[in-house]
This record gives sequence, structure tokens and C-alpha cells, in this order.
Amino acid sequence: MSAEEDAQIQTTSVTSPSLVHACDRCHRRKIRCDKTIPCAGCRSIGVDCVRSRRPRMQDRKRVLISAQYERKIDQLTEELNRVSKIVEALHEGSSASSRQTCITTPSHGHEGIASAVTADSIFCKQSLSGALTSEPAVAGPSYMVDNDVAIEGKSSLAATSAFGVDFIQNIAKSSHCIGGRSEVQELLKNLRNTVASFKSRRSEQKTLFPLTPSLPSGGRQKLAMPPIQVAFTTISNAQDESDFTYLCLSSLLSPRNLSDLCMKVYCSSQHSDIEFFIINAALYFLTVDPRIFQNDTEGHSQFEIQQQMYRANMENMLARLPLYLDESYEMVLALVLGVFYALDSSRTHLAWTLITAAHQCSYSLGYHTHPDNSNEPLNSRSQTGLLFWTVYYLEKTLCLRIGRSSTITDSDITISRPKRPPESNSYHLDYINLQLKLASLAARIYELLFSAGASRISRNERTQRALELYHELHGYCEKVDEIIQLWKQSTANYAINDQLQIITSSDKVFRLSLKTLISQAISTPEESTSCFSEECISSARDALDCHQKSVADFSDKGLLFVSSYINWTILFTPFTAFIVVFCHVIESGDVEDLRRIRTFADSIQEAAQYCKAILKHKRLFSAFVDVAVHYTKLKSSPGSHQGKFMYHRVEEGWQQSIPDEQTQGASQTNNQPQEAVEMIPSSLSSIEPLAQGQSIQGLGWNQQDLWGGNWFSINQQIMELMEQDAFSF
Repeated sequence: MSAEEDAQIQTTSVTSPSLVHACDRCHRRKIRCDKTIPCAGCRSIGVDCVRSRRPRMQDRKRVLISAQYERKIDQLTEELNRVSKIVEALHEGSSASSRQTCITTPSHGHEGIASAVTADSIFCKQSLSGALTSEPAVAGPSYMVDNDVAIEGKSSLAATSAFGVDFIQNIAKSSHCIGGRSEVQELLKNLRNTVASFKSRRSEQKTLFPLTPSLPSGGRQKLAMPPIQVAFTTISNAQDESDFTYLCLSSLLSPRNLSDLCMKVYCSSQHSDIEFFIINAALYFLTVDPRIFQNDTEGHSQFEIQQQMYRANMENMLARLPLYLDESYEMVLALVLGVFYALDSSRTHLAWTLITAAHQCSYSLGYHTHPDNSNEPLNSRSQTGLLFWTVYYLEKTLCLRIGRSSTITDSDITISRPKRPPESNSYHLDYINLQLKLASLAARIYELLFSAGASRISRNERTQRALELYHELHGYCEKVDEIIQLWKQSTANYAINDQLQIITSSDKVFRLSLKTLISQAISTPEESTSCFSEECISSARDALDCHQKSVADFSDKGLLFVSSYINWTILFTPFTAFIVVFCHVIESGDVEDLRRIRTFADSIQEAAQYCKAILKHKRLFSAFVDVAVHYTKLKSSPGSHQGKFMYHRVEEGWQQSIPDEQTQGASQTNNQPQEAVEMIPSSLSSIEPLAQGQSIQGLGWNQQDLWGGNWFSINQQIMELMEQDAFSF
């Protein structure tokens, strides 16, 4: 640059400093520049004052975003319209399916089913196609369940309750003096409605996980949990008292412990969803025991809040389980804990879904096998084996509860069951081994006596199967009582003995329930006037008495503890003893048995406030008790002595009209007593072909439905006929 140009720039800078930018040094250091050449800052430190050309900042313009808002609102409106159409289509499809089912007649059963399936298939395709082509909704997914009747097998309580309804209806219809009264009609109507509500999976559409909140923007790390001091206090108290639940969790979590896992979840963001679920489940089950906070007033006051947090977190994780699970030990353990939570809240169908998923994961991981050349440590193999046998026990026992065949094949299992080492006091291993045998027996009870295949065998073969299972169960009862006594003698821990008392009481009620269920499949003698054998009635009475004693023993531990006991003892197993004693009360009018069923219904009333499923069962049992009380009063009134006699004569005619598979033929069906035909009331004229000796199979009934202990006479056609005008009494 020439001297003249430099002088010109300097003159201009001095006279008009606003036309010159700040030097590079002042601009970089963010200090004020006097914009002279050189500037004062550069002159003071003796450096060159350099100015680089910088682009001029563009003028800012105001952006109008109202158009963007309008487009966003239009998109939301379109998405809401799609959702509304899908909901309307679902409602219309459900109504159409219900109408199609109602107009289906027995004579055209296959055509009706085919039409219903076709209509449902078309509806599903339309709904799914609309849903798949729609854009993803802004809100999270809703986990809804169908408002249909839950399908359960003949060993379930729903099936036995339906039999109780059929039983009392048949008796009421056989007597004009009792069945014709308006109060009896009203009682039977209420009972039918109660049983229908009990069999329904949901009385209204609700989410499958009612405590699942919307996941915060920060993910599971933002889900609410109790303070870390409360969590560690819970674990510490359980560890100090050698809590039974804590010992079981520790054996499954080894070599890690609950404290380490709790520290990782609370203090680190590197934990997984499975670890988050496991620690919430562990803390939940540890706080279920009221002894944990017996000396901690502040902890006890926060008990319900903690329980709600743990349950909400567990349901949040369960609701977001993917269809394809990561096969790992932690996943199987989380699913097992989810099964325990589902059973504790009386969600048996959710428990079945989780336990089948746990079985598939453990099967894929090879936990059911014992490899010959394995480099895995012995304690690790025993740990995976213990987890597999836990899955085995839960799955086999649930088979009988909901009436489904087992998905576990015993022939594929090569791993050995837990055994007590010689000269060892580990009697709990012997007890676990016996419990696994009992679970296997429970699954075989359903398969051999109450499955669809068992309903097609002759009654003699079915009775033989029941007798073999009964003797096997009797041998188990003798062994388990001996093992429990040895277990009690080998431990001096008060907490363990307290848990053993609970285990003993629950196990005894469970065994008596199985005895009752097996005895129902044993045919009664022809000269008997009762639906059930003496062994069946005796086992049912013992089960009710044992339950009542257990509730009295646990009353000092609190209603929450009693609620958990009822979930695991009465709701976890098919407790059919109540229905057996109810039917015996209707038959004989036994006052003591009436007291038993009334006391049983009252025993679960107070615990119903902690569980909706218990409340649902309480309403069912109370409805049966009301019917039994009113019927007993009417039966003892003057002029009602013929009702029982006429009923048994009708039953006798039904039994003799059933063709036996060994002597089946037309000649056998024509030999029924004429007296039974003459004494059938006119209100039963709609089944006149049955009274004339025609084949009972024409009505869709089979031999096992009416004769197999007269227990599972559960048929939709019977209920439909009884709701017709011709069957009004």
C-alpha cells in the first residue's frame, strides 16, 4: 500500500471511526476497539494492527409460522379421524360378531362358525390395513384387551361355577312348588348374571396394565422410585431377618446381590430395562411382608406409596416388552418375577403369557438339558437349573388353573431335579423336589381327566385314571408332611419357621383341592342319590375347614397378608371344594355344610379391598350362598317335600338314557324306567325326545358331560334352552 493511500485511510478512520471495523486482535479477544489505525490497544503492546475483511451481517427477517401451525393442526385432525374410524369399525365388528353368534343354531353349528370366522377375518383385514397405512400416532400405544369371555378349560373355577348354575336350575325345574316361586326365579337370574360376569375377562374395556403411566421424555430414568435410603432399608431389614423371599431372590441373583443391583439402578444410567424391572420386582415382594416394617413407623406409613411406585414401574416395563425377547438369564428371571406379580394380582391369563415366554427363552438357552462336556461352573449350572425348575412348577400348576395343556414336554428334560446331599440338613431341596412332582401331577390331572381328549373316553377308563391319580396324590401327601416336619426341626430361625407355617397351610389346602378335583371324576355308584362320592364331599369339607383355620392363623398378620394368601391358595388353584359343598347343600339341606360355605364367603370379604379379583370371587361365592340359604328355607317349608324326590327320578332317567360305549345300541336306550318319564314336569317338554329314550347325542350332550361324576355338564345349548320361554318356571 502506498503512503498516500495509507494516509487517506488513516484520515478517514480518524474522522469517521464508524466506517472501520474493529481490528482482528480486539475482535478475537472481545474487547473494545477505538477503530483507529493502529488502535490504542495494539499501540500499547507494540503489535501490528491488522484488519481482515468480514462479511456484513444480513438483516434479520421475521418468520411467520402460523402456516406451519395450521399444517400441524390439519395433520392431527386427520390422525384423530383415522383413530375414530378404527374405533367405530371395532365397535361395529364386535356387535356384528355377537349377533352372528347369537343366531347360530346347533343344527347349523359349522355353518354359523364358518360365517362368523369369515366375517371376523374380513373385519380384521380391513382394520389392520387401515391401521398399517396410517401414520404413527403421537400418543403412546394403548394395551387393550378384548371384552370377550375368557376361554378356560373344564378344570377351572368358571367351569365348575357354570355346573353349579346348571345343578340348581335342574332342581328348581323339577319342582313346581319351589321352582315356580318368584323369589327363586329372581335368585337364579342373579346367579346366572354373576357367573356370566365372572367368566367375562373384563366387564368394560380397560387397559391391560392399569398402573402404566405415560413414559416420561427422559425414559425409564425419569420414572419415580422411592428414595435410595428406603430401598436399602428394605433390603437390610430382609437380610437381617433372613426373609424367605430374600433368600430365594439371592439364590437366583447370585453371584450379584440385591444391594449391588440396587446401587447400579439408583446411581448409574448404564443399567438395562431388565435390571430396572428386577430391582422393582424384588423391592415389591420384600415390602409385601408386613414384618419388614413392624419396627419402622415411618416406613410403614409410606408403605402404600412405595407399593404403588414399584407396581407402576413393573407394569410399565411389562407393557413394553417386545414380541421377540432377548434370550438371556436376566430375561428369564424378569419374566418369572413378572409371573409372580401377575399371580399376586390375580391376572392368571397374563401369568400364562409370561410363563410360556419364559419357557421358550429357557428352552432356547438349553436350561432344560444337562450337557456332558460343559465348561460352565457347577454353581452356575445349578443356578440355571433352579430357574428352569421354577418355570416348570409355575407352568405345570397354571395348566390346571386355567384349563390348558402343558407346553413343557417332560421327555425333553435331561437336567436332574434338586436333591439333598447325603447327611445334609437341606430338607428344603427335598421339599422342592416333591413340589415339582405335585406340579407334574396337576398338569396330568387336567390332561387325563378334564381335557377334550379325556371327555371322549369311557367312564370306566376315566374312573380308573382318577383312582390312579388319587393314590399317587395320597402317597405324595404322606411324604411331604414328613419332609416339612424334618425341615422345621432342622432350622432354629424364627422367620423361616414362620414362613414354613404359611407354606404348610397353603400346601395342605392345595392338596385337598386336588383331591376334590380328582374325586369329581370318579363315577358314583348307581344306587347313590348324590352327584358326588363320599370321598369327594369329605375332601371338599376338609379343604374348607383347612382354609378357615389358615385364615384364622394369619389374621394377626394383617389383611394384606391374608389377601396374598387367598391369591396364592384359592385363586391360584381351581378351588372347586366350594361348589361341591354347595351342590351337597342343595341335595341334602345339610345345615353344617351351609355354615361352611357361608363362613368361606365371609372369610374373603375383608381381604377383597386389596384386590379386585378377590372382590369378583367374593361376589360369585356370595351369590351361591344366597341361593343355598333361600333354597334351604323353601325346601324346609310345608308342601315342598316332593322336589328332591322328583329331581332324583329325573336324574335317574337321564343316567339310564345315556348310551355306554361298551353296550351302545338302540336296545339299551329303550329300557329306562317309565316312572321317570311320567314324573318329568311339563316345563321340560322342550326335551321330550330325551324322555322318550332317543339318543342324548342329538342335543349335543355326551356321556362324560352328564355322567363323569355328574360334574362338567357344562353346555351352551342347555343355557340357551333354559333362557327360552318354554323353560320359564
